[in-house]
Amino acid sequence: MASRNIESDNNGPYGCGAKFMSSTFRHHVAILHERHIRALISGTKKIECRLGRDARAPFGCVSGGDWVWFKQPSGPIRLLARVGRVLEMKDLEPGRLTELRARWGRSIRAPESFWRDHAAARMATLLWLGCLFAVEPFTIVKRDRRAWVVLAAPPVPGQPLAEHSCVPREKALLDPRGGT
Repeated sequence: MASRNIESDNNGPYGCGAKFMSSTFRHHVAILHERHIRALISGTKKIECRLGRDARAPFGCVSGGDWVWFKQPSGPIRLLARVGRVLEMKDLEPGRLTELRARWGRSIRAPESFWRDHAAARMATLLWLGCLFAVEPFTIVKRDRRAWVVLAAPPVPGQPLAEHSCVPREKALLDPRGGT
C-alpha cells in the first residue's frame, strides 16, 4: 500500500492569509450532503474522506493549500474550505480500511452505511480542512453526477464550471495519455 502525505497548517504557508486567486493553488467543487456541511461548519467533522475503487479526483489532484467549494446535491454551494493536509492511500485492503476508520473515523464523521458501501475501496483520499467560510449560497451550472470536480478558476454564480484537466497520478502512471 502506497501513500502520499502533504502537510500544512492554518498558520503556515497554506493558512487563511494565502492568496485566494493564486495560480499556485487549485479550486475544487465537492458534492456533500447538508448534514456533513453542517458538521464541517460546527467543527465536529474535520476530515473529508473520499474512497473509491479506482484513481479518480480527488485522488492525485488535491494538494495542501487548495480551496474546496462544498455543494449540496442538486443544491447550492454553501461552504468554502482550505485544504491543510492530504493523505492518499492506494492498494487498500479491507484491514487497512478498518485501520483508517479506527484512526480517523471520529474526525471523518461518516455513518456506518458509508463504510459498508465502500468496503471494496482500493483508493482513499483524506483531506484535513481549515479556514472554513460559510458563503452566501449560490448555484452553479453542473449537470453531471461526479462528486468531485477540479476547477481552472473559482466557481461563478449561475455559470458553468471552468474545469481543469486533472489526470490522477495513478492513472497517469498506468497510461501516459490518461486512459485506462
